[in-house]
Amino acid sequence: MEREDVKSILESLLLVADGPQSVHRFSEVLDGVGEDTIESALRELQSELDMQNRGIRLAEVAGGYQL
Repeated sequence: MEREDVKSILESLLLVADGPQSVHRFSEVLDGVGEDTIESALRELQSELDMQNRGIRLAEVAGGYQL
């Protein structure tokens, strides 16, 4: 799976999540995508959202990630 696809899927999952989601949980959902890849993609997504000055932020909260 391409890195941009992983980031897009993660963003979609975060938008519909009812609370913080762990990297481990994302790796269960994205079968075949390792936790290192997910962590890296989340950091990239977080940086992109910050740099684009968008109305949402990606934050690490309670052992997981949340928009």
